[in-house]
Amino acid sequence: MDAAEQNQAEDLYDELRKLSAPDGPLNFLAPTATVNNPKWFIRLGSEPDEEYILQAERLPLHRRLVRKKLESYILSPSNYQAINLSGPPGAGKSRQVRKLLGDKFGDYINIDPDEFKVDLLQQALDDGSYDSFIKPESIRKLENSGHRVFPLDLASLVHEESSILAQALRIEALDIGKNVIIDLVLSNYQSAIDLAEGLQLKGYTIWVIDVETTSEISSARVKSRWLEARRRAIESDDALGGRWVPSEYIRFVFRDDGKSVPKTNARAVYNQFHATKRYQLYWTDTAESDPELVEEQNKETGES
Repeated sequence: MDAAEQNQAEDLYDELRKLSAPDGPLNFLAPTATVNNPKWFIRLGSEPDEEYILQAERLPLHRRLVRKKLESYILSPSNYQAINLSGPPGAGKSRQVRKLLGDKFGDYINIDPDEFKVDLLQQALDDGSYDSFIKPESIRKLENSGHRVFPLDLASLVHEESSILAQALRIEALDIGKNVIIDLVLSNYQSAIDLAEGLQLKGYTIWVIDVETTSEISSARVKSRWLEARRRAIESDDALGGRWVPSEYIRFVFRDDGKSVPKTNARAVYNQFHATKRYQLYWTDTAESDPELVEEQNKETGES
């Protein structure tokens, strides 16, 4: 990007942050979030116990996306091995697990809701629902003022649906013992415990990889990643762009005292379940550095 494009990107970043506020049109439960389309979902209950029931019109899409993912791993091992990824957005979890597994990465089904966000937004572009339902008026105004907004800038509006798809994929993968990488941040204690309990009941061996950093560095890395993805999208004329991560979500994973919620939950999963055999804690020190191992525990070898 040249200087003008860089300045415009910075301005757009600020605008997207404002729109992602709890009551904003890019909040994950905003009116144009896909789970709020009555043709696709029935919403039951209220937060935090709300449930989403798939409508018949949306069910074939979910089945197709989950089946497509499973079929791409049809030859991968079923060794009942699970890697639970934990840590704030942008800390470097995905890169670190790829580095650790090397050529074995393909032996694991990567259950990452973010991959389904791409599928859902591409589907929305193909069937017209991106313009007819998902895109809020505030985004249209930004576009009319000269900003180029990519579909993945609206990733928060498919956040809940992507999580539903990831859960469906996880259920099917675990039923046949597939090796899995589960990227859930672990920002919710009960969800982290329920996940580990379910894996243990299925007979899985769990390896927890927690990649941590500060909220400031998390925010800086997320912004840098978005700007770089935007640059590549503009240069390659990529239709989807780079995925937007609301800063509100980053703040959600840190307590008021600055301590990481995922870090606490990841350690609890290791301590409370005999199926969790290995625990690694990494620290990302700067916006540019790679994660460094700061703690490792292994119940099988007794090493710590």
